[in-house]
Amino acid sequence: MNKSIPDITKPYFLGRSTVICSLFGIGILILASASFSTAQEQPISKIKPIYLQAPIKFEQPGNKPLSPDDLAALNTARIENDQKQSPNKDDCSLRSLTNAAGTKTTGEEAKKEKSLKLKTDTQAPVIKCNQAVFVDLAFGAYQRGYYLSAFKLALPRAESGDPAAQTLIAELYDKGQGIALDKRKAASWYRFAAKAGNREAQFAYANILAKGKTVPLDKKGAADFMQKAADAGHHKAQFNYAQMIIDNRPNYQGFVEARPYYEKAAKGGLADAQYVLARMHATGEGLTHSNISRARKWMTLAAIGGFDTAQLELAIWMAIGKGGPKDEKAALNWFILSSNQGNVIAQNRLARMYAFGLGTDRNLLKASAWHILARRAGKSDGELDEIFRNLPNKDQKRAIKIANSWHTR
Repeated sequence: MNKSIPDITKPYFLGRSTVICSLFGIGILILASASFSTAQEQPISKIKPIYLQAPIKFEQPGNKPLSPDDLAALNTARIENDQKQSPNKDDCSLRSLTNAAGTKTTGEEAKKEKSLKLKTDTQAPVIKCNQAVFVDLAFGAYQRGYYLSAFKLALPRAESGDPAAQTLIAELYDKGQGIALDKRKAASWYRFAAKAGNREAQFAYANILAKGKTVPLDKKGAADFMQKAADAGHHKAQFNYAQMIIDNRPNYQGFVEARPYYEKAAKGGLADAQYVLARMHATGEGLTHSNISRARKWMTLAAIGGFDTAQLELAIWMAIGKGGPKDEKAALNWFILSSNQGNVIAQNRLARMYAFGLGTDRNLLKASAWHILARRAGKSDGELDEIFRNLPNKDQKRAIKIANSWHTR
C-alpha cells in the first residue's frame, strides 16, 4: 500500500439519519492509491427512535377560501369509489353530506355525485357507507390548499366522531393552516382519532407522546399507539416502533423482535428501514448469520431511495467489491450523489477518488473543490491539504470558486 495514503478506519456519524449511523457505529474506509481497505466495524450501539412528522404532504397554494366555482368543480369531480357496489340504504342513504353552502345532500343524491380521485401517500379521510366509500369533500379542499374551507367542512364530521375528519382537523391545527396554530388542540384531535383507530392519527399522536412537549411525556403510550399504527400497515410507524423496541432492548433479542417491523417498512419502500436491514445482514445482528450479498441488495435499495448514508456506504462497498462485484466507476457515481446531498464523509471520499484517479481520470481541481467543502464542514485530510497547497495559485482560486458555488442538491 502506498504509504502516503494510510489505511485509516474511522466511525462516521454524518448523514441524513445521524441516529441510524450511531446505531451501527459504521466504519469508514479510507481510499488507497489502487484500492480500499476493509474497516473494522464497531459494536452496535444503543439506538434511539427517529420521530418523523405526520406524512400528510400537499402542495400549499395558500389559505384561500373555497369559491362556489371551486366547490362546483370538486362536486362535479366526485365519482363513486366502487361502481359495482351500492351503499346499504339503512346505513348510507339516510346519511347526509354537507356542501359548501351549508345545506344537506341526501344519500340518494350523494350516490349520483362523482367522487374525487386523489393520489396521496396518506390514508385519505373518507365517509364509509357500508361497502361504498366516498372521498371526503373536506379532504379535497385541503389537498387543493383551501384550508379554511376544509376546516369548516370537516369540523361537523369531526365533532360527530368521524376519525378521518378528526385527523384532518388535527393536521390543520398542528400546522396552523387556515386557522391559528394550536398544538394542544391538535393533540386532542389526534388523540380522539387515534383512539378511534385512524392509523395516521395513531402515528402522529405516538410522536407527540414520545416528544413530551405538547402533552406530558408518555413512552409507554407512545409505543402502544406506534405499534397500533405499525400493525395497521403504516410504514414509518413500523420503522419507528422497531427503533423503540431496540431502544428498550439493545441486544440480540431486541433485534429479533424488531426485525419483522423493519422488514415490513423496508418492503414498503422506506429507505431508512432498508438501510438498517442492510446493516443487520452485514453484521448478523438479530439473524442466525450474516449475509453480505443480501446486505448489499438492501443497501442498494436504500441508496436508490435517496438515503445519503446508504449511498456513501454502497459506494465504499462497490469500490472494494464487498458483497458483490467491484466497480469503481459506479462507486464514483454513488459518492457524487451522496456528496450532492451534503454528506461530508462522501465529499471527502469523492475528493480522494478524484485525487488518485479511482473510477475516473485524475482531476486535482475537482479533488480540491470537494476537499474544501468537506474541510469547511470539519472533515480534515492532511494529504488533500498538501495536494491543494501544491496547486498553482490560479487553480487554487478556481477550486475555491467552485466550492463557493456549490449548494446542496
